[in-house]
Amino acid sequence: MPMTQLPFDLSIAGLDELAGLHNRGISHAVSLIDPDEPDPPALDRMALASRMTLRLHDLIDERAGLRAPDREDVRHLIAHADALAPHQVRHLLVHCHMGRSRSTAAAAILLYRMQVTDAAGAFAAVAAVRDPIWPNSRMLRFADEILDTGGALIEAVKPVYHRMVETHPEWTGLLKHTERARDLEAD
Repeated sequence: MPMTQLPFDLSIAGLDELAGLHNRGISHAVSLIDPDEPDPPALDRMALASRMTLRLHDLIDERAGLRAPDREDVRHLIAHADALAPHQVRHLLVHCHMGRSRSTAAAAILLYRMQVTDAAGAFAAVAAVRDPIWPNSRMLRFADEILDTGGALIEAVKPVYHRMVETHPEWTGLLKHTERARDLEAD
């Protein structure tokens, strides 16, 4: 997958990595955290021009007692992307609990909506800074619907899923035995 040159730095992280990022010049942050997770204190030490937080669980199906990403969450993410001028962003941080699913989907949606790359380039940029990844397909499907892309994001992520199965079987083995196995099916 070819690397896409972005007009700003991109970091994708899990909660346990945030403290190590405080001196990296991060100017903008997007947090995707569980509803009961407290705000990460590490972000308070960063001089952020903007910060957005979405509180949702990492699910691709509705589950009783849990908050799956919904269309409104993705609409808020897209509106946030619309408010970000790429030339004003020095360093974008997108994080979730592990930095593998919600954050990678959100980063791809942000990059695509900010028009700094196409759908495939968005995933190339994400994969260049984070490995392994398994972007949340529910979020991507909502973004495709809202942005009327004709399924561009879902099509662009399929090779990412397949590559992760081949290169990280130890990590993806568990996912293949959950509802996430549907991500590997051809539409």
